[in-house]
Amino acid sequence: MPIGLLAAAVALAGTLGLYRATSASNHISLNRQTRIARLALASSADQMAYEQQGLAAWKQLSDQLAKPRIDKHWLDTEVGQWSSDMFRHDMTFILDPTGRPIYAFVAGHPADVRSFAAVEPDLLPIINAVRRTAGTVRSEELPKGSEPKLRTTALTRSSTIFESGGATLNGRPAAASVMVIAVNARDEAQTRPLMISVRYLDGSYLQELSSWNLLEGLRFSQHATSNQGEAMIPFDDRLGKRAGFFLWKPQLPGTRILRMVGPAAAVLLLLLLGALAWLMLSLWRSGRQLSAVVVDLQASEAQAQHLAFHDVLTGLPNRALFQDRLDQALARARRGEICAILALDLDRFKQVNDTLGHAAGDTLIREFAVRLSQTVRTMDTVARIGGDEFSVLVCDAGRREDVEQLCERIAATVREPFSLMGSEVFVGVSIGVVLAPDAGLDRGDLIRKADIALYRAKSDGRDRYQIFAASMDETVKLRGEIEEDLRRAIANGRELEVHYQP
Repeated sequence: MPIGLLAAAVALAGTLGLYRATSASNHISLNRQTRIARLALASSADQMAYEQQGLAAWKQLSDQLAKPRIDKHWLDTEVGQWSSDMFRHDMTFILDPTGRPIYAFVAGHPADVRSFAAVEPDLLPIINAVRRTAGTVRSEELPKGSEPKLRTTALTRSSTIFESGGATLNGRPAAASVMVIAVNARDEAQTRPLMISVRYLDGSYLQELSSWNLLEGLRFSQHATSNQGEAMIPFDDRLGKRAGFFLWKPQLPGTRILRMVGPAAAVLLLLLLGALAWLMLSLWRSGRQLSAVVVDLQASEAQAQHLAFHDVLTGLPNRALFQDRLDQALARARRGEICAILALDLDRFKQVNDTLGHAAGDTLIREFAVRLSQTVRTMDTVARIGGDEFSVLVCDAGRREDVEQLCERIAATVREPFSLMGSEVFVGVSIGVVLAPDAGLDRGDLIRKADIALYRAKSDGRDRYQIFAASMDETVKLRGEIEEDLRRAIANGRELEVHYQP
């Protein structure tokens, strides 16, 4: 799981990093294109002033306009046609000092001077600004709120008197420049005519601007309604009135890079996730296998531990577990609790083995273990010590009579026939009983005394029980002494005499 989280974090960080890098690249590119578009539109009017000044300061034009009769053909060739062909001006007008139009050249052809009336209201703020600069219009004569901010440009001569700016003519965005026609003398400006040049900022101008500055799909709209993915900048006229918007589809290198790199990055990410999934699946499978091995080991350990403390044939506790539980019972006996130890031995077991075989003997042992376990309480311990020898630990045994009743129930249960190899077999059980703490609290000594009581039960005819008494211990000791004396007498050869008694 930590590996999966780490890989997911790396993939997420890489994706976010790529997204942020491409977004930053798009933002920088969009800002650059916006600055270029603003600068190009802002400088369009000043560029016209720069293009005008060669004609406005041309002495031959001043001389021509000073004649009583103006040569219109000369003006068409030297002024109108020149401005249209050379600078792509859409309109060129000349006004006399009184403001009356005396020449017009529109859309590449000579035009009636009355055509000026259609655009005069929109050009009037720029015209008045030039007249004020030239001293022909006083500030108090300007309409309130129409006083424009004068423009200057580093491209024109310092002696040139002009004003330029944006305007909306016939619903179309345009750049206009109005310049005093004078050779150089400022004091003559008050009596000099004006040249007006206009170029529409849509159509061919937008195509040129789009081509020069890589502004794809550049267009003009009077409303701030853009298509998806378009950028826009506002266009204001000379008085700051919002005239419309220029829109274009910006070049977004980040998006282009993302489109180029994105599929490969996605494939790489999928491969990474696939490898991660495979790794996690392998780890999961290995974990399951390891878990299975651990479970098997635990089961084997549990089985080994079970075998270490249980009899293989019957599943009962063995001698080791019986002794451990006996130690626990004796610890409680020291605090006053009575416990009983029963030593049991099947009668005629050897006969069953000899007549029916060891398989029948094993079956008899298992059946006897079942009957014995069903006779005692669940809190008591039934153990197989070995062969046909069993032991029972009775905890909290109570009175002596209760122990005797238990022995009688065990004997009665065993007297019931056993079905072995298709035959009914009858056996009995001899039981030796010792009570603690009456007979002591030493584990080994108590087991020995239970065996003495068992031996007494067998000596008294089998299929019965005997509770240990101190006299039994004396009898065993006396018997042992007699056996020792007999061995010694036989070994000496002179201490034993045989007498015949008929």
